[in-house]
Amino acid sequence: MSKKKNKSIEDNSLEKRLRDIELIKNKEFVCDDVNKLIEYVLDGFYREEKSSIELFKALIEGINSNDWSIKYSAQELFKVLLEKLIILVKEGDAFYEQAAQAAEAGMESGFGVIIDLSLELFKALVEKGQAFEQATKAADKGMRYNYSHIVDFSVALFKRLLEKDQGLARAISVAIEVMRSNDREIKNLASNLFDRSCEKLTKCVEKVYKHEFDKILNIVEQELQKDDVFYKKHAIKLVTLLVKQKQTFELALEIVKQEIKSDDLGYVNDVMDLLIELVAQGYEPSFELALNIANERINSTDEEEQVISLGIFIELVRNSYQKAIRPAYKTLKKHMLNYIDNMNAKGSSRIEYLFIGLLFFAFSNSEDEYNSKLENKLLNILVNGINIGEGQDFEIIDISNLVLANISFLNEKELNQNIAAIKLIINVVRNNFDLNDPDGNDLNEYVIKKIEERLPVFSEDLYAFKF
Repeated sequence: MSKKKNKSIEDNSLEKRLRDIELIKNKEFVCDDVNKLIEYVLDGFYREEKSSIELFKALIEGINSNDWSIKYSAQELFKVLLEKLIILVKEGDAFYEQAAQAAEAGMESGFGVIIDLSLELFKALVEKGQAFEQATKAADKGMRYNYSHIVDFSVALFKRLLEKDQGLARAISVAIEVMRSNDREIKNLASNLFDRSCEKLTKCVEKVYKHEFDKILNIVEQELQKDDVFYKKHAIKLVTLLVKQKQTFELALEIVKQEIKSDDLGYVNDVMDLLIELVAQGYEPSFELALNIANERINSTDEEEQVISLGIFIELVRNSYQKAIRPAYKTLKKHMLNYIDNMNAKGSSRIEYLFIGLLFFAFSNSEDEYNSKLENKLLNILVNGINIGEGQDFEIIDISNLVLANISFLNEKELNQNIAAIKLIINVVRNNFDLNDPDGNDLNEYVIKKIEERLPVFSEDLYAFKF
């Protein structure tokens, strides 16, 4: 749009445009050339012409009129106005204030296409660092329409706001609410927004200013007070994310103590996952409760509850909680065969990680008599495998390949913290290769080399293990 005065538009149509203003104010509307009229409005913004500004105000008045004939008459004009404002804002021209006014008015219009364009205009404004508060309100309002196209534009606006570190609490709150929609497409859009908001929360928790952080905690409190488990589950997910960012430990523990009493098993499992995260973060006040719950629920008939209990034991062992070592080993002996031979992949993996964790712990604390005996027992299992059956009907399951595979998946921190124990395991496996299983030996050697590639250079004394 040129910033120079458009004489042809002004000279040829000014009288008619001024008449159009009066027609709008008198609840009538006539316009033969929509594009020229809107260009006149926008061109007049540069010069701050009273007639242009008055016509702009008249358009807003028309689009929000209680008289439906006027609303419909103004619709085409307003649609063109929004389309042109979107282009101008994206190009970096002025009109930010007027664009925000137009977008706000469009959100109140009740016309789907105009609401879509208003949301798109707000998105362009947010990209330029403008109108954050108005845009957040508009996105919230748009999410509540029962039209997927409007919700789609609203989600896109919220995502742009999140990119600018704005609107996080509002996005979380409205997403949880709208996920209850009966419309599958709307539900999916809201779910996508919730996931994106959670992703943002994990990345920017340290940057979230206090009042926004307090809003998120208020959302958690409000959702937990509802009778519907659907809302409670999402509140627990939020708290779990905060705990992962080393926030709200004390609050999270109180929530676990209260919500673990629920009769809904699926929800209780989510609460137990929150407890696992508290233990994983090394929050010692949670250890005793975690051990009690794991001891109780490891014997549940629900497989998922058993698997989660294994996760609790793993984290307690990783945090060297001595009280958990005996019950963890007892659990390992009782469930190892069942999980490795019969259960789901997640349960099997956790049994293997528990085995590794106990071996690491016992090796690092072998000056204690119990831990020294535990180390020998675990190494014996590693060498001899697990005996299935009785008499002549028996089979040996070699778990060395499972243990090595899981060690290969450890992160750098876990590898570096347990270098000596890992070398011990590697040497024990190598020194006890099964001569009758060359394929198994080759597989183990391949995994061992992959592990060694990730380990730092060792000094010779690390190889001086006793066997």
